[in-house]
Amino acid sequence: MRSLRFAERVFSLLNMRSAIDSREHLIEVATRVFAREGFAGTSLRMIAVEAGVSAALLVHHFGSKQRLIEETIETTLGEWMREKDHLAELPLSEALSQWPQTAQDGHQKLAFFKQVMLSGGKPAQLLLERMHFEAKERLTMMTKTGVMRDVADIETAALLLAVYGMAPLILSDS
Repeated sequence: MRSLRFAERVFSLLNMRSAIDSREHLIEVATRVFAREGFAGTSLRMIAVEAGVSAALLVHHFGSKQRLIEETIETTLGEWMREKDHLAELPLSEALSQWPQTAQDGHQKLAFFKQVMLSGGKPAQLLLERMHFEAKERLTMMTKTGVMRDVADIETAALLLAVYGMAPLILSDS
């Protein structure tokens, strides 16, 4: 009986890991399809076909296309920020030499962000809010560590940084 419970626990843990891997895969595929087709041109069925799963699995994991878009924004922005943070920790010459590869690897993410901004509405508002939050966090950290002097209006400075970061995405021809 005890070994049966242990086996059930192991099976349960494996299923949770599989569910996490599945969500990550679905978000990765959604990023690619949204970047290529835009939000209006993408259906859950299109994402499901490209991911090799049923549309019902997408609904099971995310509930709706809108929720999938929101989670894709959160995940993709988090990944992009971690990649940029990694570069910031390197010596300048090494970071500059790795930047072209990071940008090339991140092309799909950048194309996705462009689609988010061009779509307007709730997705664009969510991305702007998340970028504003990330910029504010970084400004606060830089001020605390003495890398930067205190900013009189950190909210406005962070918003300007977020908007400044979006401009190249919107203006790019990719």
